[in-house]
Amino acid sequence: MIVKVPRDKLNMFRIAGVDDSEIEEIMKGVRRRRGKRKPTEFDRQIGIIRKALKKLCPSLSVRRERGTGYGWIDIRGSGKWGDFTEAEKKALERFGLPHGANSAGISPESRKYYVKRAEEILKELGE
Repeated sequence: MIVKVPRDKLNMFRIAGVDDSEIEEIMKGVRRRRGKRKPTEFDRQIGIIRKALKKLCPSLSVRRERGTGYGWIDIRGSGKWGDFTEAEKKALERFGLPHGANSAGISPESRKYYVKRAEEILKELGE
């Protein structure tokens, strides 16, 4: 288990007989991220999928999942409780994405397939 402790409170956790000077040396070299987050390959992939789906139907909500579902892409409709409208259902079917009543998802394992599909759709639409 990893616990974040403020540096000024570390003395509270010292154990008699244990030399933790190595930890202090490691912590000196730890840099905190400053400024903008650098885009990753996942950011690029979700951008391509989002762009294609928004071209097919602008009212779709395309976002990355959070928490334990971080690698998944979540697609929601614009109806009440996120239900898909008929236009959104047709867009998802054209995209080749199975959907439920109010959600569709792209798993990390199938993301590459849908990126290729999105690129094909964008070419068809002249993007």
